[in-house]
Amino acid sequence: MFCSPLQFEPILKPRVWGGSLLRTRRGSIARRPIPEEPVGESWEVADLDSDQTRIRDGDLAGKTLRDLMGIDARSLLGDARPSAQGAFPLLIKYLDARQNLSVQVHPTPEYAAEHDGSHVKFEAWYVMEAAPGASLHLGLRPGVCGKDFERALGTPAIEAMLEPVPAIVGECHYLPSGLCHALGAGVVVAEVQTPSDTTFRLHDWGRSGRELHLTQGAQSTILDARPISRPGRAWEVENVRYQVLVNCPFFTIERVYAREPALSRLEPRGLPMTIMMIRGEAEVVDQRDRPSLSRMDTILAPACCSEITLSLKADSELLCVVPASPIHGMIA
Repeated sequence: MFCSPLQFEPILKPRVWGGSLLRTRRGSIARRPIPEEPVGESWEVADLDSDQTRIRDGDLAGKTLRDLMGIDARSLLGDARPSAQGAFPLLIKYLDARQNLSVQVHPTPEYAAEHDGSHVKFEAWYVMEAAPGASLHLGLRPGVCGKDFERALGTPAIEAMLEPVPAIVGECHYLPSGLCHALGAGVVVAEVQTPSDTTFRLHDWGRSGRELHLTQGAQSTILDARPISRPGRAWEVENVRYQVLVNCPFFTIERVYAREPALSRLEPRGLPMTIMMIRGEAEVVDQRDRPSLSRMDTILAPACCSEITLSLKADSELLCVVPASPIHGMIA
């Protein structure tokens, strides 16, 4: 049984569209060799067959998230269900896009049910940094028809069909499967998603050498799919402001912000809670070694943790992420 917050060694992923931020920032804590090429993704909490994050310190150091599932899945997950593949139900990342990501789509439940090896992927982006004029490409413009879309696949013509959305720091966008999308150049995001790495590329902005998946992408794209970018309810407790950013059937994301130094008491409610430090500094005060968090640090509190108390410094912001459960459902 493990009832203390866990910190994992990040897995740094080289990407042709990546930058240097994750290599330099996350490299200070990564114990694996640091890639020399651009790094696009830092996987913080991962339990895929291909990649599993390992605990950094303590008695469980070196054990993977998959190991923890085998040791005591109940203490880890509580009321949450594992994925359809029996894995931890979320994949948590940071992304650094120096260039545009490919125009892509993820399998819908209907497509995944008919194609072995394909897994649905619902995700959310929280914008941490954005260069002036940077955009997100979220869905297709109204009026794009199926025939025109299919003719444009794999060509620059698809670029004019994408719906541009300004990348604004502090905004969060929920992207359902079937949504054609691309992260624009100059944007850094925190990403929360269901545990799948199935992506169909539809266009790669003139880059060569990477496979496109035009048939699969055409079958998975929902032409009128739209992101959800409206935050939910907000409240304040002891000078700390809380707000629900995403409340979907797969996960809930809450933003926590303290303008002045304050204590934040977080209750996982019988679910595993991932805490992503967006900016500022915090300290876990109810732990013996009082672990500290700074920008882009991530910890996972197992479901058996009844409460986590954080001491937040001024102008500190973090995201709290919990998977959905059949018992709790979505937050009202």
